[in-house]
Amino acid sequence: MPIIVPKQKGGDPAAASLKQGDPAAAPPTDESKQQQVTTPVAKRYNTILRDFMAYQNQSTMYPEGHTFTEGELLEITPDHIIRYFTMKLYGDGDVIPSGKPIKGSHHTLDYYKKAISSFMPLKQQPWDQGAQTGNPTRAKAVNNFIRRICELEKDEVGSSKKRKSDETPIDLITSPNSSLLASSSTTKKARATDQPSTASNNSNAIISSILHKMQRQNSLTINFLGTLETSIHSYKSTLEANNQSITTELQMLNNSLKQPGTGNNISVPPTPVLPPLALAAASSPGVASPQPRLVAPAQEQSCWFYNHPDGSTRRVPPYWKFPSGTLLELYTLWHLGDPENCISPMKTFSTSDVSFCGKRSRMSLSEARCLANALDREVAKAGRTIDPSISQEELMQLFRLAVNGLDMPLATPTGRQRDIFRLKWSTFTKYKLISKGEEKNKKAEGMQLAHEKTPIDVEGKWVYEHADGSIRKVPSTWTFPMVGLQDMYVLWNCRNEKQQLLPLKTYTSKDVNFLPKGAKNLAEVRGLMNIISNEAARRGLEIKDVMTVPEALTAFSAGVDALNIPVLTPQGKTRNIARTKWSSASRYKQVPIATQAAKSAETATGESTETAESVGADY
Repeated sequence: MPIIVPKQKGGDPAAASLKQGDPAAAPPTDESKQQQVTTPVAKRYNTILRDFMAYQNQSTMYPEGHTFTEGELLEITPDHIIRYFTMKLYGDGDVIPSGKPIKGSHHTLDYYKKAISSFMPLKQQPWDQGAQTGNPTRAKAVNNFIRRICELEKDEVGSSKKRKSDETPIDLITSPNSSLLASSSTTKKARATDQPSTASNNSNAIISSILHKMQRQNSLTINFLGTLETSIHSYKSTLEANNQSITTELQMLNNSLKQPGTGNNISVPPTPVLPPLALAAASSPGVASPQPRLVAPAQEQSCWFYNHPDGSTRRVPPYWKFPSGTLLELYTLWHLGDPENCISPMKTFSTSDVSFCGKRSRMSLSEARCLANALDREVAKAGRTIDPSISQEELMQLFRLAVNGLDMPLATPTGRQRDIFRLKWSTFTKYKLISKGEEKNKKAEGMQLAHEKTPIDVEGKWVYEHADGSIRKVPSTWTFPMVGLQDMYVLWNCRNEKQQLLPLKTYTSKDVNFLPKGAKNLAEVRGLMNIISNEAARRGLEIKDVMTVPEALTAFSAGVDALNIPVLTPQGKTRNIARTKWSSASRYKQVPIATQAAKSAETATGESTETAESVGADY
């Protein structure tokens, strides 16, 4: 019997002390809640919050018991939470969810959402998109994202109600007859009311019925397993007979291909065999083929050739696609190949071997060769060599040694930390990879540009002196940022204190004319940013000369719809407009002709005015 504890008439002592104004019973603050992680659930919630903040701030995991300030928690937005959710499900926070998640499900996101929400200072207040205040976990964007993940899981897995099949003897064992259960229940009631002798007879009858049914089910199962075993043996015999006939045909073919007068056989290219995953990818349009598994080759590497439908012979099969993985994967395929799938090392490839892969296949092979040669030079400088029989583990060690010797920027143009070992190899082609030793040799040339990197403070404005004697708002080492629309709008309206740069909207063509297409890029960006700012001002937002980052993000969210960029790509995928490059947005925008003409005239007038005033006023 459960023990019932009567409710005390005096009420809850904690509630009574709170009504009497006891200071010790006051509700804890947000910072004290973070420290009270005594229960397992609270510790788990705190771990999720620390992991989320570490990902958001691009830092290492915060120590246990770390307390976040209220200001740090108020800076969290729904976009930060969605990027964190995407990273947890798909391994990358910048991808657009498509297909079943790699790790976790929508239940996982619900738990993360509940954990993060428990630490929000305004967790009881719904999220206000315009004012950017409230509980970000309660925003519609976050709920729509979780609902979208749930729909993707249903599309991938399907409804369990549609998987009904005919009943088999196994189903009879796992799903007992309902009539048996009903009779057992009725018999239990009868045993409570009938005489002892009658109850004993009924019990024996029930046991006898159960044993008969168990015997019948066991017989059906034995017959089913016997039939299944016979089918398997028959299938195995058929495969063995087919394999024997194929072996005989191959022997006859080799005998017929012997050249007269010599004992040598004609070299016949092996027939390409599609792996199951590659066959599925090749038959599905728009699906990239899976990355081959990297296996250390044998002591003597073989050269495999494949016949193609156009009659040519190449080192790769017709279903092969140019690898698009990381630099480590490319370097491994370059020296070791893929012996398991009969692919030779890529360093033996010629342009004719990859000419069928697309328009950029030859250019991609040339770029891959340049990257591999740059890494090989670093390996040679370290006194190491790459043997044909090298293992994959040894090659990975040489790769890390070579990458550390290259001068690769460790930060993105927007200041984010870059993980070199996770970058795609195609990203490395955008940078001029030189060794750190060569960079030291050019130190004398860098000393000549040192004075150009030091800004001159003129009435609170940073300007830089160039080698030609001109004064500009950017140093000579500055490059035009090729970033997304949202990041460009922040750079357009906010001061960059870290790099000591003024907002881009204060620049004129004179400030960027030392760059190729600098003035043209500035004009295109000015047109896009003015359209966004005008739409935000029309909706009641104030567009200041210098804005903070939250103000710029709010204005961007309110005015980006004026560009009328299609939300779907030509392939039918959802386009993330905020992360779309500004150069692509200038092609996709669909502004009405009258509005576009007015904006262009207004932009041209402002450009000429700023150019005339910049000679004396700015400097």
